[in-house]
Amino acid sequence: MAINSVNTTNTSSTYGVNRKGLSGLASGMDTDEMIKGMTLRTRTKIAKQKQNKQMLSWQGDAMRNITDKLGKLSENFMTFRSSTNLISRRFFERTEIQAQGANASKVSVSGVGSDKIEVTRIKQLASDTSVSTSRVSSLAMTGKEIDLSADASVSNLEGKRLNIKYGGTESVITLSADKDYSTPEKIVQSLNELLAEQNIGTSGKLSDKVQFELVQENGEDKIKMSYKVAGDGNNIEITGGSQEALDILGFEKGDKLTSGDTEFTGKAMGEYNTSKTAADLIGGASMTFNLNGVLKTIKLPSTGELSDPGFTVEKLANHIQSSLDAVYGAGKIRVNLKDNGSGTMNKLEFTTTNPKKPLADGGFEIDTTSTLKLTDGDKSVLDVLGLSKGASNRLNLEASIKDAALLGMDLSNAEVDDDGNIKFQINGVDIEGITENTTLQELMDKINANEKAGVQVSYLEMADKFVITSKVSGESGKVEMPDELASGKTNLAAMIFGKESTRSLTMGQDAEVSIRYKGTGEEITLTRSTNSIQLEGMNINLKGTFGYSESGEATETEAITFAASANKTAVTDAVKKMVEEYNALVDLLNTELTTKRDRSYAPLTDEQRENMKEKEIENWEKKAKEGLLFGNPELRALASELRFVFAGGGSSLGLKSATTYRDNGKLEFNEKDFLAALDSDPDKVKEFFTGGGSFGDGAMNKLKNVVDKYAKASGSSRGILVQRAGSTLSPLSMRDNAISKQISDIDKVIAQLESRLSTEEKRYNKQFINLEKIVAKMNAQSGYLMQQFGQ
Repeated sequence: MAINSVNTTNTSSTYGVNRKGLSGLASGMDTDEMIKGMTLRTRTKIAKQKQNKQMLSWQGDAMRNITDKLGKLSENFMTFRSSTNLISRRFFERTEIQAQGANASKVSVSGVGSDKIEVTRIKQLASDTSVSTSRVSSLAMTGKEIDLSADASVSNLEGKRLNIKYGGTESVITLSADKDYSTPEKIVQSLNELLAEQNIGTSGKLSDKVQFELVQENGEDKIKMSYKVAGDGNNIEITGGSQEALDILGFEKGDKLTSGDTEFTGKAMGEYNTSKTAADLIGGASMTFNLNGVLKTIKLPSTGELSDPGFTVEKLANHIQSSLDAVYGAGKIRVNLKDNGSGTMNKLEFTTTNPKKPLADGGFEIDTTSTLKLTDGDKSVLDVLGLSKGASNRLNLEASIKDAALLGMDLSNAEVDDDGNIKFQINGVDIEGITENTTLQELMDKINANEKAGVQVSYLEMADKFVITSKVSGESGKVEMPDELASGKTNLAAMIFGKESTRSLTMGQDAEVSIRYKGTGEEITLTRSTNSIQLEGMNINLKGTFGYSESGEATETEAITFAASANKTAVTDAVKKMVEEYNALVDLLNTELTTKRDRSYAPLTDEQRENMKEKEIENWEKKAKEGLLFGNPELRALASELRFVFAGGGSSLGLKSATTYRDNGKLEFNEKDFLAALDSDPDKVKEFFTGGGSFGDGAMNKLKNVVDKYAKASGSSRGILVQRAGSTLSPLSMRDNAISKQISDIDKVIAQLESRLSTEEKRYNKQFINLEKIVAKMNAQSGYLMQQFGQ
């Protein structure tokens, strides 16, 4: 059914004018309907303008649908950002390259293929100058002197908690084991360090707001809490924590700072340390070892066993030995006792051994290929045994230079400045900021980051060696570390990496490769500092030598040649996909141009929508949107120009325009013929798409010109369709186009008509109100007369 009339059945104004009073109370007339009838002409004009506006909006959507498809076609196949850019000649280049011949394994190759080059000989590969040290550690993990009878001071604060609230943010501070709580001064310092680890949202760190200080009152140590910066209006309160921590620190739950009370001092500090014997500390504790990647945990003797006066360090070593034998097998790890320097054997030493190589004393040879680490253990155990997490029978890179147990390390003859910086020189460059407390990892990082030094240092854990390699490739590289400095002091580099006589130097060399251009008999010898050589668009990586005898004389040998072809799969898939998108675009164009509009289906008015179901509205609008671009001259011109893009030359490549009238400009793609063309004449395929030879600009350049002419969304010159309806790719064009301007003009007309309607309704409403008053007055007079006659 067709709907062309304007529905006028609603009793209130459609455009927001509400009349006061009741309709026709005195006269009996339906004044609402009468006013609607009297304003019908204006309301019909408004409805018509709204329909025109809707029509234009739909036309814009339909045109942008075509513009978007043009833009997608360009983005996918005609921009350098795309991996399937059919305008790029490189996309059609022969990038699948194979080295051929008996010596093909001596190279690998990539890039754009060339059949002009042969590699005839490779005399030597490039290598970098490097220095390899001898073994740098003792291959043992050694602890400190052990005294099982000695008392040790243990912190009562470690592991406890303290809760502090700043404003509305509460922080739970754990008194971690990595801090020092041995004295009141150290406790306060550690507390302030822990405050600096607490974030309080956008307000920064808790340490920015509060600080602790040690004070003495009447000979007692107390901790004072005060604002770092007063006056921000936030209270700072001790809200809880471990009761033991509160007692030791002298605080109570609820102690606080306020804006009127900017500091608070707690009670006298409690016992922060407890004296315990070694037996108390390590009894029943655990240690976790890592032997060549296998983790095992053992337990130490109980406190009772360790407290026995007859229990010695030797018995402790035997217990650990038997525990390790039980979890790893006998003969894998040896636990020895070492002299403390004064004749007493009370230091533990762990080494890896080879059970297949027994010694006369009943032990086994040291296994230099195995690594042993202490990955975990109770802090008390580590303290008593003098070990640390990460300790190893190799270097612990997280240990400081002075504590890393480097072989031959003697800092007494190092050159040290007043700030404790030790002179470290390599390749004539001083590496700054190194002290005895610098870790080995930090040292390596500093060396590797120094561009002037020009070397890269790495530690080979399995071999227990440092390797220092020049960053300058080939024979120009150098690694020079003098044993002595100009001052006569020892270079720290020589202390860590060994003196020159103990190091192994490998001089770098340049690669030498001979090539020949086909068709010439002349060999050209190239010298390069790396094994990567660029030739005629190819990247040739040298992997071995050939063509020379052991004495270095050139010999007769087969040259390496290169066979290259285009990536047929990638090219074919891209062209196939382009044809699909192109045909979908042509299909859409043909549909829009040939579908006639059914004028009995106009856009629905608001009143019409109110009387229809949702599905009815959907079906109606689907019909109303059809044919809006029928015969559009701009689209007709676009369709015409597209027909000439792929005309001529493509048939022999498997690509031609469809011959049926129904397909009207679509492309036919024959994959078999296209693949055959890629094999027989790849250059012709490339020129057809990208230009050259008899193909002029090439099909894709022609297509890009057409796409830009109609759908270019950016720049000073926009495409024809973009000027008409805008593009979703350009937000500015969506507001600045011909259709949007027409819609804007219609909005102005609608506003004028609605203003006119409001005036008309108000005028007619006022007139009917006056009429009702007159009729009511006349009715009253008539009633009065009737009463008089009745009497």
